[in-house]
Amino acid sequence: MPIKDTTLSGIDYKVAAAKNSGQVLKTGRGGIGQLPKQRLGSKNNISDKSFLTRIALLATLCLPTPAAAAAPQSSTPQDKPGIFGLWRTQDRDGVIEIYPCSEKICGRFHWLQQETDEEGRPSYDDKNPDAALRARPLCGMAFMGGFSQESEERYSGGWIYSPRSGSTYKARLTLAGPNALLLHGYIFAPFLGETQTWERAINPPVCSLSKTQSPDSAQNSSLKASQK
Repeated sequence: MPIKDTTLSGIDYKVAAAKNSGQVLKTGRGGIGQLPKQRLGSKNNISDKSFLTRIALLATLCLPTPAAAAAPQSSTPQDKPGIFGLWRTQDRDGVIEIYPCSEKICGRFHWLQQETDEEGRPSYDDKNPDAALRARPLCGMAFMGGFSQESEERYSGGWIYSPRSGSTYKARLTLAGPNALLLHGYIFAPFLGETQTWERAINPPVCSLSKTQSPDSAQNSSLKASQK
């Protein structure tokens, strides 16, 4: 509870003392005058020193402790977990990292259950329509991007590339809670698609062959092709 500065002023504690003793203050030119002298031995006599001691004690009790002062106040939107971070796919065979890229939002493979084939060779983007990209490993590969924040929960205008088919689709992301993310991929219009539910991943595994990559022009070209 805040303490007003006037609480410790000389005028206020004298007014309070006067009220407590039943006396009436005399006012004159310039405001409140001096308190009339009280008789020694009066039961209602309150010394300035005693009153100041009480005021100081009250102020001490009302001041916040260091721990209380350092404690966070009510949560703000910045305190809430957002879209960035690691998400486990609906089939639980991959973990996706959602991260900011330039002024957009992108995603890459953080971990894949089938990181390598039966012979231990890395899984490659061998179905990419661009032959120059077919030798890149899937782990660490950026495969979605272009998302912009539409509202507090929704991010639209994005694209997602499927290495299983080599196709690129339009997509949007929607936060369905602090630990749930809806991915909706579609062709032409949102009603021509399907939705997957991803859950926030805590301390998931990471690709041993991870290689950070950024969305490239070839993926953007395939997005334009899918819009035709």
